[in-house]
Amino acid sequence: MDTDIVRVKPLKIHKLQLFFRDGLEGVVDLDEIIEFNGVFEQIRSWNEFKKVSVNEGFGSVEWPGECDLDPIVLYNRVKAAAKSSKSISV
Repeated sequence: MDTDIVRVKPLKIHKLQLFFRDGLEGVVDLDEIIEFNGVFEQIRSWNEFKKVSVNEGFGSVEWPGECDLDPIVLYNRVKAAAKSSKSISV
């Protein structure tokens, strides 16, 4: 699918640079999307957060311990941010 994540790069804590199959690319701040409790509590620290990887079978990002995020949600966030920044520039 076009919304599959093909590459991920952890930036600052809780920010990911995402690269999608259709060429869309952008940064997502996970502080705006999730609360770091439950299964996500483990990625609160930088040492755990930077262990992010791409699950090629699902086209999503994941961390050890069954912690993953929906690629469609991430794609929509990046796409909306890209549209927003294009409409602002003159």
